[in-house]
Amino acid sequence: MNAHLGTVIIMPMTSGSHAARFRPTSTFRGIEGLLLGDQVRSVSKLWLRKRLGTLDEATLKAALAILREMFED
Repeated sequence: MNAHLGTVIIMPMTSGSHAARFRPTSTFRGIEGLLLGDQVRSVSKLWLRKRLGTLDEATLKAALAILREMFED
């Protein structure tokens, strides 16, 4: 879907928030933080300047599990 639209779906990361069951921990570019599963949104590709990197497999699985739980119930 992201490849065909002018928008992409994101799950923001923060280093200054409160832990919760739906906020998996993540380390990205040496920064520890939380993925905000409760703040998933779509943003314009024009808003994004460059790709900063990718998540490790374990973090990606945790994020996808949160999304699955949110949308399957």
